Amino acid sequence: MKKILFIIALSFAANTFAQSTFEAVLAGSQDDASRYFKSYFNPVFKGLTYNIGQGWYNSARTHKKFGFDLTVSVSASRPPITAENFTFNPADYNYMTVKTGSNVLPTVAGDVTTTIMQVDLPYDSDNDGIDDDVLHQEFNAPKGVKQDLIDAGAPFSAFPSPMAQIGFGLGHTDLSVRYMPNVGQNGVEVKLFGLAIKHDLLQHFKKENSDDKKDKLSLAILAGYTKLTASFTPQSSTFPGANQNTSIIITNFDIEAIAGINFKIIEFYGGIGYNSGKTNFAVNGSYDISYTDSSNNTITKTITDPMNIDFTAGSMKTTIGTRLNLAFFKIFASYSLQKYNSFNAGVAISIR
Repeated sequence: MKKILFIIALSFAANTFAQSTFEAVLAGSQDDASRYFKSYFNPVFKGLTYNIGQGWYNSARTHKKFGFDLTVSVSASRPPITAENFTFNPADYNYMTVKTGSNVLPTVAGDVTTTIMQVDLPYDSDNDGIDDDVLHQEFNAPKGVKQDLIDAGAPFSAFPSPMAQIGFGLGHTDLSVRYMPNVGQNGVEVKLFGLAIKHDLLQHFKKENSDDKKDKLSLAILAGYTKLTASFTPQSSTFPGANQNTSIIITNFDIEAIAGINFKIIEFYGGIGYNSGKTNFAVNGSYDISYTDSSNNTITKTITDPMNIDFTAGSMKTTIGTRLNLAFFKIFASYSLQKYNSFNAGVAISIR
């Protein structure tokens, strides 16, 4: 299931590559391509960074010693409206400009565009160390996937992430683990590891020999860490080359104070804390890119390892949720207010 997380992220990129000649962005300098990609991909990688920090808890209570739970959930983070577009400022780029159309361009979370970009790259035609010509290329600005998500049945533009985990009771402290060894299929390889600790704070204020079963209120603190490492080797590419692949490393840290009230069949919980993380996105390998010079001749240049970009995310987080307790079977849902508001829902088998 966790494999879907990476496939979702890369499917946006792969579909955009095919539909909008996205790899043509690489025709600019490496600095230009990195700057464009950072603006374009910012919402999806921030959304995924926030997502993998979701779902660590669905109750403020901790297990009794040797208790456990198996939980499956899905989170969806919705980018704010302001993240659907970015303004292309020619002064920030060396060789890339807008040829026709608007300079307000869609991010991956945005909609379609008719803007045509152009690259004019200085070129030393006679290898004398002096740039005496210009290499030219044009391409359609990449579109966003907002409408694609809606057409696929999503109620709004959001980036979903499924997750599964198992929790163990150590006695007033729970240890939760997310783990998947490295697996691969159709050019995709992914592995994931996560660890969280939830500690019961209310125990420290209880009288000795008090009856936990009568307690309706719960108070705990949680700290969680998740790391997703993945790579994608394309089956085909716009440009010839060698050893072409894309890698993504996402890390997330989540710390929260959690409170809850339990009415046996139903309970309510909420948390406040900080959700943060970092994504590294790298495009590796060599890419043979064709340009047209001033005499309309085709010139091919090779670029190597064109991108290595970091995306950071961090936000105060407030969560409210509810859980339905049907014996060992639990159904839960929560909503988190943060920079990218997130919804989490799922089911669990839990034995106290």
